Amino acid sequence: MIRTADIGDSSEIAHVITETWKTAYVGIIHEEYPHKMEVNFFKKIIEKNITFEREIIYVYEIDKQIVGFISGRKIDISSFEVIGFYVLPAHQGKGLGQTLFNKIREHSKSINCSLIRLKTLHGARNNSFYEKNGLQNKKNIALELDGNVYDGIEYYLDN
Repeated sequence: MIRTADIGDSSEIAHVITETWKTAYVGIIHEEYPHKMEVNFFKKIIEKNITFEREIIYVYEIDKQIVGFISGRKIDISSFEVIGFYVLPAHQGKGLGQTLFNKIREHSKSINCSLIRLKTLHGARNNSFYEKNGLQNKKNIALELDGNVYDGIEYYLDN
């Protein structure tokens, strides 16, 4: 089931982030980085984002447990940026990501956004998912994580 996140979901969403990073970027980023990520750090960010309505967050629940989420915000008059998009490894490949992505597309259309943008690491497994869903690599970018710079991609989708 997909629903809008509330403040009480912050810990579970943060857990999804930290667990997903442990496998999502293997061989792309320094292997110790995901293990240094702390749930409490992300929990505080998510709490602020929900409290101050900085972004919309949709969660995917199975048996009352959050197993994935997608978040984003309107960044200008006609553009929407996906900020976070994670599904726990045990639930990947089952269509949950597709359902979440469709939900954020619906939302972005409902607020009159004709362009969706998102940034990710070049060579990550998610690249093929985004390309399969019509996103195009419009710009190669540098992404800094933990003091290291990595090759990234900014994807665009005409919505």
